[in-house]
Amino acid sequence: MSPAPSGSDNIPDDLDPAHNALLVGIADRLDSGRPLEFLESVSKLASAFAPEAHDSLEGAVDDEELPTYEELVESFMDIRLRESSALLTVVAATTTDEGQAARIRGELAERHHKLPAWLRTLAFEPYRTEQLLEAYGDGDDIMVGVRLPSGFEFTVIAYVEHNQGSLVKDAFVVPEAIGKVIELMRSKLTNQDQRFEALDPADARTRTEDAIQLAMNTTPPFEGKTWPGCRPLVEWVLRDLPAGGRGYERPEWSEQDVNQLVTDFLASPFDAADERALLQQILWVCATNGARDPLHWSPTSVELVMTRWLPANVDADAPDLAKAPALLRGFIRFAHERTGLRPGLTDETVAAVDRWESGYLEAIGTPGS
Repeated sequence: MSPAPSGSDNIPDDLDPAHNALLVGIADRLDSGRPLEFLESVSKLASAFAPEAHDSLEGAVDDEELPTYEELVESFMDIRLRESSALLTVVAATTTDEGQAARIRGELAERHHKLPAWLRTLAFEPYRTEQLLEAYGDGDDIMVGVRLPSGFEFTVIAYVEHNQGSLVKDAFVVPEAIGKVIELMRSKLTNQDQRFEALDPADARTRTEDAIQLAMNTTPPFEGKTWPGCRPLVEWVLRDLPAGGRGYERPEWSEQDVNQLVTDFLASPFDAADERALLQQILWVCATNGARDPLHWSPTSVELVMTRWLPANVDADAPDLAKAPALLRGFIRFAHERTGLRPGLTDETVAAVDRWESGYLEAIGTPGS
């Protein structure tokens, strides 16, 4: 049997529209000479038909029941085209279902389609893990350098946002070796407090997988140009890292801990209001939301606290709530001194209180106070 011709012209017109469209997209990337484009296209397909995305696809195909990703893969077992063989090759190399992988490999053994060399030997080799730490601790970029047996390299970057619970807010994949990516990113850093650090591979896996799971359980979910479309590809890479790493360690603040923090602040030179009850409530809100750390203050966390958390969660009259901005200015300076942030970062964070004050006062019903 001679190899089938390549390209979308090989796809018969009598296929149903859904399969035809999917296979044409695969054909357009299969021979591009850019492996990452093909892997990303399969990842987007897996993401679009994942269980958590399934409900959002209702109505996309008129009067038809939408298949699950597993059902879609099984349907490609009956379509003996080069493009479906390419897709099945990726599935066999990345699935955690050993039964499915065995069935696919058995089917592919009976086919004679000529696939690119990099795809015939597809395997992910994550060989370097790094993290880019932000100045305030608002989030981390977790980076994984990956090499294919063909020598092609790419870099996975997942941004884990701590202010809303250590979840993946965005992720993307760069068709460059991780060393080159870090060199480029370092040249563009504008904040002297940002820094790259090596990250244990097992920790990189555990932290990113936990952050992905939390992101998938967040409503509404975060969406970007590449996220969550690249989620399956990110997860395929992570599974080739060692398991058993340390996740993010969130501080646990008891009511007693918060009360002691209030006492320490009231005894410091930063307090000018002596509003113990109000501060206790504010800090308890911070200890139970987002980063869950009442000592964590940044321009971003100030925005969240003043626009969302305080108006909704602090039980106080409007005149008392109106004292919060002045209280926060002092407490931020106290918190930054205790955590060791430099004065320039403190000034930026206090300026955020000024920026959000008028909107906060309107939200609590005391405009112009």
